[in-house]
This record gives sequence, C-alpha cells and structure tokens, in this order.
Amino acid sequence: MNHNPDLSIVPVATVSETYSVPDEAYNDEEVWRAAVKESRTMDPVAYAELLRYAATVTTWSDDPVRDLREGMRILDEARESNWSAWGRVDLASYLEEGSEREQLLDRAYQMFTAENDRAGISSVLSARGEENPFEVDAAGLTDEEQSALLNDGYTLSWGPGTHGKTREELDAESLPIPSDPTNTPALVICTGVLCFMVSAGGIIEWGEAPIDGLFLASFGGCLFSLSLMITGIYMLWDVKRSASSNPEDPVP
Repeated sequence: MNHNPDLSIVPVATVSETYSVPDEAYNDEEVWRAAVKESRTMDPVAYAELLRYAATVTTWSDDPVRDLREGMRILDEARESNWSAWGRVDLASYLEEGSEREQLLDRAYQMFTAENDRAGISSVLSARGEENPFEVDAAGLTDEEQSALLNDGYTLSWGPGTHGKTREELDAESLPIPSDPTNTPALVICTGVLCFMVSAGGIIEWGEAPIDGLFLASFGGCLFSLSLMITGIYMLWDVKRSASSNPEDPVP
C-alpha cells in the first residue's frame, strides 16, 4: 500500500518541559537523529512524536512501521491517548486491508470520539473510504472562515468528492457519547437498595406478629435485595479493576 498521508492533519504533540526539541529537528535530518537520541531518555513523549514525524511527514525513518509501533507503545504508557490514536491512524496507512488495520482504526475512532476530536474522526473515516460528516466544501470561503473551520476540527475539500454540507448542518450533528461502564453496576446497586427499603418496611409493618405471608415476603425481599447489592458492588469493583490494570488497550 502506498503511503501518502494528508500532511495537513498530522498534528504534533506538545512535549513536556523537561526537554525541548530543537526547531531544526523538523527540517534537518541530522538534527532530527540527534534529537531522537537525546529525547529517548530525557522525554519519551517527545521521542515518540519525533518517530511519528519521521514516519509520516518525512522519509527519515529507516523502518516507519517499527517506529510507529514503538511510538504508540510509549504514548499508551504515558496515557497520551489522543496522540496514540493519531499513531494508530498513521500505522494503518502503511498496512494492507485486514483485521489488524481495522482494529487500529476502530480503536483510534473510539479514542477520538471520547475526546470529541473531529479532525481525528475525519482521519479515520477517510482511511476507511467512508463519507465524512465533518467535511466542508471550502469553495467560496474566506481565509478567515477556512481557518476557523480547521480550528474546529473540520476537513476542507475542493472539487469532486465534497459532500457540500453547510457548517450549520454539521454543528447540528452531535458526536456519539461513549457509554459509562459503571452505569449498569450503579443501576443494580440502586435497585437493590430500593428493594431492601421496601422489604425492610414490610418487616417493620409486620412487627412481632406471628410469622405470616407478609413476613416471609419481606424477609425474602431483603435477601434478594442484599444479593442485588452484592452483585452490583462486585460488578463495579470489576470495572474499576479493569480500568486501573489496563488504562488503555494495548497496541493491536
């Protein structure tokens, strides 16, 4: 597959204050190679972004696929999810159609959607050859209007292939909000608490009367409510455990 990325949508991360990448590293290969060696230990995030830059913007990388994989691993560990998502899109552009490529794009789409990143979502849709809802016909727009749209994450197109949606139509479209995995456990716990309150009320109403249907129903309801609460607490713990042990999915 020929690698021909759209350089207008390749972002560069803001690295930490512990290391500053020389400006010439983006224009001179020798300076870039020196910066790669220095940043590898001084600032891994800067190092990962330098690898991405050489693999997508220039031809300095000796092995773009290897460098992009290493960069994604570092960005995942640093929890730089947005930049890691861009790395997945970059890597997908080097791969043939297949399950690995789809997994990379699927994960990147999830990450971009979680952060409401229109430019990132556009890159995934373009890589899949799907209609891009954030593509705007730039014909007739002023430079200021084009700049504003780019800053808002829209993709500008000219000529055939432009979907021709107006900005008002695009603004009316909302991005899907990822579901919170704690919603179901919370619902189970709340249901258990409510059932327990109702059942406990039945036992209070029963008082010290001889055991009858009200007592049996209320007692059974309390046991059932406790089981619901225990199940919900276990589900919530399992979600929290999974999130803490695996903050980001590993690189496919």
